[in-house]
Amino acid sequence: METSTDAMWPEVGQELKEKDSVEGRYVELRSEIGDNKSNIHVFEGDDGKTIGVWGSYVLDGKMSRVAIGKMCKIVFLGRKESKNKGRNPYKDYDVFYGEDTPSENQGGEITKEDLPF
Repeated sequence: METSTDAMWPEVGQELKEKDSVEGRYVELRSEIGDNKSNIHVFEGDDGKTIGVWGSYVLDGKMSRVAIGKMCKIVFLGRKESKNKGRNPYKDYDVFYGEDTPSENQGGEITKEDLPF
């Protein structure tokens, strides 16, 4: 499966800051990419260029509620402490999606029922 996009978010070497965001039309989910078999969520911006966003457990869970073709906005919320002792902090995100307005609907929080363990 092809992994190239016109750009990646964040760019290589860029450290995300709270409230950094990316938005566009969600056009594709690429799975099993790279050594870690990760997902890349692909968006198309207003300029027609594609933007790839590497998935994570948290982001993939929230993006699973967004249908291909929907407008979507991802906002970085910062690193959060895990509720499980001994685990590293994780990157958390808000995901907003709608038909034409990226902030029309907010994706739900991940609950204990969403966790496989």
